[in-house]
Amino acid sequence: MANAKNAKGSNGGNYFSAIVIVLCIFVGWIVWQFIMGAGSNFEGGTNEGHPLPGNYLAMVYKGGPIVPVLMGLLLMVIVFSFERYFVITKAAGKGNLDAYLRTVQSSIAQGNIDDAIAACDKQQGSVANAIRAALVKYQDVKKEGFSSEEAAEMIHKEIEEATSLEMPMLEKNMTILSTLVSLGTL
Repeated sequence: MANAKNAKGSNGGNYFSAIVIVLCIFVGWIVWQFIMGAGSNFEGGTNEGHPLPGNYLAMVYKGGPIVPVLMGLLLMVIVFSFERYFVITKAAGKGNLDAYLRTVQSSIAQGNIDDAIAACDKQQGSVANAIRAALVKYQDVKKEGFSSEEAAEMIHKEIEEATSLEMPMLEKNMTILSTLVSLGTL
Protein backbone atom coordinates (compact mmCIF):
# COMPACT_ATOMS: atom_id res chain seq x y z
CA MET A 1 0.00 0.00 0.00
CA ALA A 2 2.79 2.42 0.92
CA ASN A 3 4.65 1.54 -2.28
CA ALA A 4 1.54 2.27 -4.35
CA LYS A 5 1.24 5.64 -2.65
CA ASN A 6 4.92 6.45 -3.29
CA ALA A 7 4.63 5.41 -6.93
CA LYS A 8 1.54 7.54 -7.39
CA GLY A 9 3.20 10.53 -5.74
CA SER A 10 6.31 10.02 -7.87
CA ASN A 11 4.28 10.04 -11.09
CA GLY A 12 2.51 13.17 -9.95
CA GLY A 13 5.88 14.79 -9.42
CA ASN A 14 7.06 13.64 -12.85
CA TYR A 15 3.95 15.12 -14.46
CA PHE A 16 4.51 18.36 -12.56
CA SER A 17 8.11 18.52 -13.77
CA ALA A 18 7.17 17.79 -17.38
CA ILE A 19 4.39 20.38 -17.36
CA VAL A 20 6.67 23.00 -15.81
CA ILE A 21 9.40 22.38 -18.39
CA VAL A 22 7.00 22.65 -21.34
CA LEU A 23 5.20 25.71 -19.91
CA CYS A 24 8.42 27.56 -19.15
CA ILE A 25 9.78 27.06 -22.66
CA PHE A 26 6.39 28.06 -24.09
CA VAL A 27 6.31 31.22 -21.96
CA GLY A 28 9.89 31.97 -23.06
CA TRP A 29 8.83 31.62 -26.68
CA ILE A 30 5.76 33.85 -26.14
CA VAL A 31 7.90 36.58 -24.56
CA TRP A 32 10.54 36.26 -27.29
CA GLN A 33 8.04 36.32 -30.16
CA PHE A 34 5.49 38.88 -29.00
CA ILE A 35 7.30 41.16 -26.56
CA MET A 36 10.90 41.16 -27.75
CA GLY A 37 9.89 40.69 -31.40
CA ALA A 38 7.21 43.37 -31.36
CA GLY A 39 7.44 45.67 -34.37
CA SER A 40 7.62 48.74 -32.13
CA ASN A 41 11.11 47.63 -31.05
CA PHE A 42 12.50 47.77 -34.60
CA GLU A 43 13.12 50.27 -37.37
CA GLY A 44 10.41 50.05 -40.00
CA GLY A 45 7.88 48.56 -37.57
CA THR A 46 8.71 44.90 -38.28
CA ASN A 47 11.10 42.53 -36.55
CA GLU A 48 12.92 42.06 -39.86
CA GLY A 49 14.52 45.51 -39.51
CA HIS A 50 17.33 46.68 -37.28
CA PRO A 51 16.66 47.24 -33.59
CA LEU A 52 15.92 50.78 -32.54
CA PRO A 53 18.95 52.44 -30.94
CA GLY A 54 19.17 51.48 -27.26
CA ASN A 55 16.31 48.93 -27.48
CA TYR A 56 17.71 45.91 -25.68
CA LEU A 57 14.60 43.78 -26.15
CA ALA A 58 15.05 43.95 -29.92
CA MET A 59 18.76 43.22 -29.59
CA VAL A 60 18.03 40.11 -27.55
CA TYR A 61 15.35 39.07 -30.05
CA LYS A 62 18.01 39.09 -32.77
CA GLY A 63 19.82 36.39 -30.75
CA GLY A 64 17.60 33.90 -32.52
CA PRO A 65 15.60 30.86 -31.43
CA ILE A 66 18.04 29.96 -28.64
CA VAL A 67 16.74 32.97 -26.67
CA PRO A 68 13.33 31.43 -25.76
CA VAL A 69 15.08 28.22 -24.72
CA LEU A 70 17.42 30.17 -22.43
CA MET A 71 14.49 32.16 -21.06
CA GLY A 72 12.66 28.90 -20.46
CA LEU A 73 15.68 27.55 -18.57
CA LEU A 74 15.73 30.67 -16.39
CA LEU A 75 12.01 30.34 -15.66
CA MET A 76 12.46 26.64 -14.81
CA VAL A 77 15.23 27.43 -12.34
CA ILE A 78 12.99 30.01 -10.68
CA VAL A 79 9.96 27.68 -10.53
CA PHE A 80 11.91 24.68 -9.23
CA SER A 81 13.73 26.87 -6.69
CA PHE A 82 10.40 28.00 -5.28
CA GLU A 83 9.16 24.40 -5.29
CA ARG A 84 12.26 23.27 -3.35
CA TYR A 85 11.83 26.14 -0.88
CA PHE A 86 8.24 25.11 -0.12
CA VAL A 87 9.13 21.42 0.22
CA ILE A 88 12.05 22.10 2.54
CA THR A 89 9.95 24.49 4.61
CA LYS A 90 7.28 21.78 4.89
CA ALA A 91 9.94 19.23 5.88
CA ALA A 92 10.91 21.36 8.88
CA GLY A 93 7.44 20.86 10.33
CA LYS A 94 4.68 23.05 11.68
CA GLY A 95 6.41 24.89 14.49
CA ASN A 96 9.79 26.42 15.19
CA LEU A 97 12.39 23.70 14.66
CA ASP A 98 14.78 25.00 17.35
CA ALA A 99 12.03 25.14 19.98
CA TYR A 100 10.89 21.66 18.98
CA LEU A 101 14.40 20.24 19.34
CA ARG A 102 14.81 21.88 22.77
CA THR A 103 11.48 20.37 23.86
CA VAL A 104 12.48 16.91 22.66
CA GLN A 105 15.91 17.14 24.29
CA SER A 106 14.50 18.24 27.63
CA SER A 107 11.83 15.50 27.53
CA ILE A 108 14.48 12.87 26.80
CA ALA A 109 16.75 14.24 29.55
CA GLN A 110 13.85 13.93 32.01
CA GLY A 111 13.11 10.40 30.81
CA ASN A 112 9.71 11.34 29.33
CA ILE A 113 9.96 9.53 26.00
CA ASP A 114 6.18 9.67 25.55
CA ASP A 115 6.28 13.47 25.83
CA ALA A 116 9.06 13.59 23.24
CA ILE A 117 7.00 11.39 20.88
CA ALA A 118 3.99 13.65 21.44
CA ALA A 119 6.16 16.66 20.51
CA CYS A 120 7.17 14.82 17.33
CA ASP A 121 3.53 14.16 16.48
CA LYS A 122 2.74 17.83 17.03
CA GLN A 123 5.69 19.09 14.96
CA GLN A 124 5.33 16.69 12.01
CA GLY A 125 7.76 17.08 9.10
CA SER A 126 10.78 15.03 8.04
CA VAL A 127 12.95 15.84 11.05
CA ALA A 128 10.19 14.98 13.50
CA ASN A 129 9.39 11.74 11.65
CA ALA A 130 13.00 10.53 11.88
CA ILE A 131 13.29 11.45 15.57
CA ARG A 132 9.91 9.86 16.33
CA ALA A 133 10.97 6.61 14.65
CA ALA A 134 14.14 6.53 16.76
CA LEU A 135 12.23 7.21 19.98
CA VAL A 136 9.62 4.54 19.27
CA LYS A 137 12.40 2.05 18.47
CA TYR A 138 14.16 3.06 21.71
CA GLN A 139 11.01 2.23 23.68
CA ASP A 140 10.70 -1.13 21.92
CA VAL A 141 14.36 -1.98 22.52
CA LYS A 142 14.09 -0.93 26.16
CA LYS A 143 11.09 -3.25 26.68
CA GLU A 144 12.90 -6.18 25.02
CA GLY A 145 15.99 -5.79 27.22
CA PHE A 146 18.68 -5.81 24.52
CA SER A 147 22.29 -5.03 25.38
CA SER A 148 23.36 -1.44 24.85
CA GLU A 149 25.41 -2.31 21.75
CA GLU A 150 22.54 -4.23 20.12
CA ALA A 151 20.09 -1.50 21.10
CA ALA A 152 22.30 1.22 19.62
CA GLU A 153 22.64 -0.72 16.37
CA MET A 154 18.87 -1.31 16.10
CA ILE A 155 18.10 2.35 16.79
CA HIS A 156 20.72 3.41 14.25
CA LYS A 157 19.13 1.16 11.60
CA GLU A 158 15.71 2.62 12.40
CA ILE A 159 17.02 6.16 11.97
CA GLU A 160 18.60 5.21 8.63
CA GLU A 161 15.33 3.65 7.45
CA ALA A 162 13.25 6.65 8.52
CA THR A 163 15.71 9.00 6.84
CA SER A 164 15.70 6.96 3.64
CA LEU A 165 11.89 7.24 3.55
CA GLU A 166 12.08 11.04 3.85
CA MET A 167 14.94 11.64 1.41
CA PRO A 168 13.09 11.07 -1.90
CA MET A 169 10.76 13.98 -1.12
CA LEU A 170 13.71 16.21 -0.21
CA GLU A 171 15.76 15.23 -3.28
CA LYS A 172 12.92 15.41 -5.81
CA ASN A 173 13.65 17.68 -8.82
CA MET A 174 17.22 18.32 -7.65
CA THR A 175 18.59 16.54 -10.73
CA ILE A 176 16.52 18.79 -12.96
CA LEU A 177 17.62 21.89 -11.06
CA SER A 178 21.32 21.00 -11.20
CA THR A 179 21.04 20.17 -14.92
CA LEU A 180 19.36 23.50 -15.61
CA VAL A 181 22.04 25.40 -13.73
CA SER A 182 24.75 23.56 -15.69
CA LEU A 183 23.01 24.18 -19.02
CA GLY A 184 22.47 27.84 -18.25
CA THR A 185 26.20 28.46 -18.00
CA LEU A 186 26.85 26.87 -21.37
